[in-house]
Amino acid sequence: MPKCIPLIATKAASDAYTRDVSRLRLLSCKAYAKAVSSSLTPMVTKQSSSVKVAVQVQGLGPVFRLTVSIQNTHPSNALVGHYITFKCNELLYRIHKKIMQVPSLVPSITYKLETVVECMDDMGRSEPVYVFVLGRGSPSPLITAVINMPVSETVVVA
Repeated sequence: MPKCIPLIATKAASDAYTRDVSRLRLLSCKAYAKAVSSSLTPMVTKQSSSVKVAVQVQGLGPVFRLTVSIQNTHPSNALVGHYITFKCNELLYRIHKKIMQVPSLVPSITYKLETVVECMDDMGRSEPVYVFVLGRGSPSPLITAVINMPVSETVVVA
């Protein structure tokens, strides 16, 4: 014959479960709000855009390599005439290729474009670098990504 679980223990377990689920939801919402507010995810400014972008920062500084991965997510149409451009504090960073022409984007193929970013500050401070994907004839960017640059290693000259 099965043993009965006291009602009080069942209620306590149910309350603990409900509390844990509510806390998990709260933490998820806070993490999402933080990601959106600090722009860790690319912002799509045109809902009809079928371009996906990811940016990777490599290096310890004062020289960094930015690798921009761009992909056409449309199932059948190739995209032509796109550009990638960067915006940053020019007193802090020097970007070697500020404007890059994107080759024809064939669907589902990821293209990688690279540029070098040099930190010009002696103190190694950091600020965000903005990456814009521009379409032909469009006055506003298709996608904007905000890159939180790492703190640069300072160069010590003896």
